[in-house]
Amino acid sequence: MAQEVGGSPLTVGNKVELLIDGPATYASMFAAISAAKDHINMETFLLEPDEIGQSLVAALLIKQHAGVQVNLIYDSVGSLYTPKQFFQQLVDPAPMCWNTTRSTHLRHARTGSLTSATTASCWWWTAG
Repeated sequence: MAQEVGGSPLTVGNKVELLIDGPATYASMFAAISAAKDHINMETFLLEPDEIGQSLVAALLIKQHAGVQVNLIYDSVGSLYTPKQFFQQLVDPAPMCWNTTRSTHLRHARTGSLTSATTASCWWWTAG
């Protein structure tokens, strides 16, 4: 049934892991970034210059300097109060960062995804 709905053939050897909290999610994200060899495609609603945001940017820049193609899309409403200088470090070396203003009725708060040649992650959470 999943194959019929998705329109793509199922493959063997895949693994699904339920991440139940922030620390588990961040550990999975950083592991996927660290393991990437060819490319990283990441989309996020919120990116701030806090400890996690700084660590994430540092990890992405390390991979980019190692020759991995890094593409990051962030939501311009979710990251509205993030200083522009924070994003500039992702644009100056080689553009890897783009913002997107989505239609307000199509936006998903606190969502994101990260894919590489061997890993795909999707997460969502709500406050409260």
